[in-house]
Amino acid sequence: MLSRKTQTDKGIPLPDTWCNGLEETLSEVYKKVSVDSQKSFFVQGYTYPDEIVAAASLYNNEDDSIIPVTIILSADLEEGENSDLLLKSVVDSFGILFDEVFSQESWNDYYADWRELKARKKTLFYQITRENLKLTKMADDFLENNS
Repeated sequence: MLSRKTQTDKGIPLPDTWCNGLEETLSEVYKKVSVDSQKSFFVQGYTYPDEIVAAASLYNNEDDSIIPVTIILSADLEEGENSDLLLKSVVDSFGILFDEVFSQESWNDYYADWRELKARKKTLFYQITRENLKLTKMADDFLENNS
């Protein structure tokens, strides 16, 4: 998962409690979609000195060849900003974007470029990709442990 900005520092992972909480929330809100498609949510994210990046992937646990839907959000982090409010904007934005994706039965609009979205008076940026975050995390962990 790549940052929107060029980062020289390694990102600090968002807390597992936050990521797991968002996974649970998305699973509850989109339970019918998740059950019908036999897919699960996986969330991860990182903070950088000037940015928060979070991603949620709806993927198939059993078959990695089934293309997931992954939403990656990026928000500028300004000095002294209330990070709780920023994270609430991120959560709201996931809801807005997944609502859009699930509102169409044959949705297939992936965006590799960063697009702008306003939530809670905050400007965020997003991509909708086919990236399987679970596989990306496994690859990142492998490279980190074997370098």
